[in-house]
Amino acid sequence: MGFLANRKKIKYAKLLLKTSKTLYRKHGRKIAEKDASVLESDMKAMSSALAARNISEIEKATERLDRSFERHLAFAKKSLVREYAEAFILALVIALFLRTFVIQLFKIPTGSMEPTLWGAQNHHGFGDHIVVNKFIYGPQTFDWVGIPWTNHGFDLPTWRIDKLGLRKPMRGDIIVFKFPFNYHCNQCSPSSPSSDFNLKPGQPLVCPACGSRDIEYQNKDFVKRCIGLPGQTVEIRGGHIYINDQLITEPKPIGDIYYTNIPPDKGPYGHVGQKFTIPEDNYFMMGDNSTNSKDSRMWGLVPFQNIRGRAVFIYLPLKRVGVIR
Repeated sequence: MGFLANRKKIKYAKLLLKTSKTLYRKHGRKIAEKDASVLESDMKAMSSALAARNISEIEKATERLDRSFERHLAFAKKSLVREYAEAFILALVIALFLRTFVIQLFKIPTGSMEPTLWGAQNHHGFGDHIVVNKFIYGPQTFDWVGIPWTNHGFDLPTWRIDKLGLRKPMRGDIIVFKFPFNYHCNQCSPSSPSSDFNLKPGQPLVCPACGSRDIEYQNKDFVKRCIGLPGQTVEIRGGHIYINDQLITEPKPIGDIYYTNIPPDKGPYGHVGQKFTIPEDNYFMMGDNSTNSKDSRMWGLVPFQNIRGRAVFIYLPLKRVGVIR
């Protein structure tokens, strides 16, 4: 017991000395010269006692320094509330920085990416929870501000630090991105390509297709596999992907998936016999479960600025933990 008690005394003495020195360096000018001299003497005595490992002297030095500290440095101590508040704010800043620029957690709601990613609607309300690498394509600032988990908010100008990115999106990457259209019309048919649209700041809040004012702002994130890159000509032919008239068999997931065409009235891309070229800074995205996926075939291409990051890891449920391919 004596050994443990002595260790505790030494530990407290070291902490007291360290705290005293730190606060003295910061606030020493506010202390009268006579009082500062007493503090310096007591800190020096504590250092000597600790160096000699003399428990009796450490106890005496601790008592003296404690008394001097409370007399002359107590004003500089942070309150417990302030310490917790500062720790909370620091943790919040770090979390926001990581979420904005490095990684973010997402959960999969639908079955559009099955069997690669399980959606909650097909698995008793608990789909895959994934980690997204937001740094790989270049960190990006916030593009939306509002109430979390709602559509109440507004878009912000955003910019991406391309030079810090590791690479551009590649064919086969599973990518999380912001849905390209920020408004939805409740009067237009949900399957109609015109039911989702963009409005610029200052434009009337009406649907450009039907004129209805029954529209709502939407801030949705989608997850799909990148199929076509800027400058490439894409065709869906016989269930397979052709890029620049070449059958795509790599990466393997794309070669193994059967991709379906859609009728012309269901969207702008993916019609039978249609070849289309992807413009600069845009990407063609499709779900692995293409028969049950709303993707670039229906609502068009995804601008690079809408891309949030690459899905890299499943962390829940436990039986599904692993790297995403």
